[in-house]
Amino acid sequence: MNRVFETLERLPTSKECKFLPPVANYERDFVSRSTTATGLPYSEFAGDLNKSESDEREYRLIRLPNGLTAFVIHDSLESKACAALDVNVGSLADPPAFQGLAHFCEHLLFMGTTKYPKENEYNAYLSANGGYSNAYTDLEDTCYYFEVTYDALEGALDRFSQFFIDPLFTEDCTDREVRAVDSEHKKNIQSDMWRQYQIEKELSSKDHPFSMFATGNQATLSGAATELGVDLRGKLLEFHAKYYSADIMKLVVVGRDSLDQLTEWAVSKFSPILSKGMTKPLFKGHPLTEREMGKFIRIKSIRQQRTLDMTFALPDLKPFRQSKPSRYLGSLVGHEGKGSILSYVKRRGWATSIVAGRSPTSAEGFDMFKVTVSLTELGLEKYEDVIRVVFAFLQLLQAKKPQKWFQDELQRVSEIEYKFLEKSEAVNLASNLASTMQNRYLEPQWVLSD
Repeated sequence: MNRVFETLERLPTSKECKFLPPVANYERDFVSRSTTATGLPYSEFAGDLNKSESDEREYRLIRLPNGLTAFVIHDSLESKACAALDVNVGSLADPPAFQGLAHFCEHLLFMGTTKYPKENEYNAYLSANGGYSNAYTDLEDTCYYFEVTYDALEGALDRFSQFFIDPLFTEDCTDREVRAVDSEHKKNIQSDMWRQYQIEKELSSKDHPFSMFATGNQATLSGAATELGVDLRGKLLEFHAKYYSADIMKLVVVGRDSLDQLTEWAVSKFSPILSKGMTKPLFKGHPLTEREMGKFIRIKSIRQQRTLDMTFALPDLKPFRQSKPSRYLGSLVGHEGKGSILSYVKRRGWATSIVAGRSPTSAEGFDMFKVTVSLTELGLEKYEDVIRVVFAFLQLLQAKKPQKWFQDELQRVSEIEYKFLEKSEAVNLASNLASTMQNRYLEPQWVLSD
């Protein structure tokens, strides 16, 4: 088994990689405008947005005076309207003494604001107008979004914007939501996917915040506050005051109303969010150093499943969005045709499927590439042979070097897929686009096509 895990050379960090693309310029090609109804100032992107030929929606990319960037999207055929706001901070920014604080902040933000102090005002308004809300906390993002009937959008936006202007974070809500977060953690324990993710975090470098417990529970929140003799609500207010800045927020609004009307609402309701001169928090190093690599872990699953996961440490790939190296590698490793890894292991009755690509647990500053093989009962016995096949294929790719013809083929496929892009649900478009806009290397004209 030791022969399989050969010593790997130290991977370069993004700063060491040559030809690193520059950070996107959000000052160029933006021109000053004012809203039609009230004359409020904002800037509009005057360049050409790379939009799919099949996309009939109308788009306007704007910047508010406080630095918040927003997409307003007109869709005359939508019966629902929606919005999403992504804050470029997540669980990686948790204080080590209060793990899960970013996720806890996400929970508390829904619990009333100075303008709308009733706890359930926001959700009650959405429910009364055929809508709902949701949110998630990722490694480097916290995204909030909602859907509502098209004619109730303005009221929803007014309530939504107040979360980021003046939330209450009352004592009663703080205590209650600790229990809600703790319940969520207990529910997650029954998920094989979540359990594996926690093991991956536990086995990563303790010098990197990836290793921390992102969900949080009673012990890491109220328990930690009691042990340290500090006020949990105070820590929550500190976190919100530090990171919830317009500078690192991206907003998307989709509705039937005209672009001018959507712009009016976006500018008037979200410009009061404070700008604190904040930049996205960045974290040095990689969760997987030489100390963490080359390990084999067996996990007993709750549900019956047989999978082999191989995780490889990579430098940050976000700067290389144009060449997409992870897609190139993932397409070859995950190929299912003649000469592929899957065709070889299938013929031997070892596996039924393979998936390969950039791990969703990657973040700016580090990347991971994951290969997941679904094994048969025989394949479970022969897992070492399956590993050898994967490594042999990777060695073959290293010897061959990247092939231009294959990259060109991937590019043509992407162009065709984008040309005939299926219309996505508005709420999915909003939440995905708000997150995509946070890529610092993504120029404004390419945001829709990334």
